[in-house]
Amino acid sequence: MKYLDIETPSMNIQEVEDWSKEIWIIERQIFGIPVEKGLSCNLCNYSSRNQNFMKNHFSKSHRGSKWSDSTKECKVQKPFKGQFNKWIQVTNTEELNMESDQEEDWQSILKEDFKSPKARKFQRI
Repeated sequence: MKYLDIETPSMNIQEVEDWSKEIWIIERQIFGIPVEKGLSCNLCNYSSRNQNFMKNHFSKSHRGSKWSDSTKECKVQKPFKGQFNKWIQVTNTEELNMESDQEEDWQSILKEDFKSPKARKFQRI
């Protein structure tokens, strides 16, 4: 952990699985993860970035309900990929807009971090 300059340990797989099952809506964005336009289901807590996934959700979970009448636009983030791949709705958009105006693009920040002397020390040659 000290070589990666991390003070708090990351989540283990069981913690990620538990968090992913329980959390569908968060108040503030997770720093460093892109926030995108998405859709949320008004009948449950499901969120998606894509209309086709939302239509599929309605055909499986809300048969007989029209997806376009029971969804609203929202902001979403995808904290994990792979088996924990899921969009999470972000509700506090006012704070989000203020932060996104002040922050650089997260990918360029990541690239700059890997250019630092600490990161170069651990890169393969």
